[in-house]
Amino acid sequence: MRFKATIRADSQVQRFTRFITTISRINKDATLRMAPGKLYFILVASDVSDGSVRVWAEVEAETIFDSFQIESRHPNNEILMEIGLENLQRALRSASASNDVVFRLTGDGGQPALTLTIKLESRTAERTVIQNVPVALLSHELTANYCEPDLPQPDINICLPSLKILSTIIDRMKTLDKYVVLSANNEGELRLQIEADAVSVCTSVTECEIPKSTDAEEQTRADDVFVSARIDIKKFSQFLVGFQMSPTAVICSIVPHRAVILFLLSHEVSMTYYVPVIS
Repeated sequence: MRFKATIRADSQVQRFTRFITTISRINKDATLRMAPGKLYFILVASDVSDGSVRVWAEVEAETIFDSFQIESRHPNNEILMEIGLENLQRALRSASASNDVVFRLTGDGGQPALTLTIKLESRTAERTVIQNVPVALLSHELTANYCEPDLPQPDINICLPSLKILSTIIDRMKTLDKYVVLSANNEGELRLQIEADAVSVCTSVTECEIPKSTDAEEQTRADDVFVSARIDIKKFSQFLVGFQMSPTAVICSIVPHRAVILFLLSHEVSMTYYVPVIS
């Protein structure tokens, strides 16, 4: 199997780095599924007993890479591997000022690696830096196990306001409790509430957009009635780091008693983040 891709602009390296930084906050390791024209990053939470996917992220290759070539014996020409996101993040950071980065799948010394060849220029010289990110190649027979997950039907969908503002609010709330209650209604109001023994804090955001195209089942409840879910505040905070990716839209879907599902869309990436409800 072979893989080779190139990036010819430092701005594209930086965008890819911001994406990897975001998902590395959620989990240190990922399964990377390479396919023609796309990269899929699948994160399975270590604290989920059934091995369910917490994050499914798709990267459109043409939005990041100037060239993207893959050769595999898989029927759909795909390569599957496990990769350490923190290692990949460090390698990308060393390329942040480069306009010439080549990614290759290598196997020197019997250790498979995603190798980055980085050319760095200064006024007086040019140097080449090699970064090897160890990977564990997986059998192509396992590819079917790493598909986009089926998601439960939400009771409500609502567009989130600025993730940077929400991140500031949640950072303050984290000092008060381990959990946050997310509530939303069809009038476009979003509430973030802490309900600890010694304190109760609620922040409300109004005039949030309700997506016109929605998978939420039609409800008979009044528009001002809230749908709520209680989740781990740290997990929600991890997702909010996604403001670094300059998303074009972020949608929160609430499935009471089951999950909060967060969708982040940007020019390069679409990401689904599944957060189980805490009873």
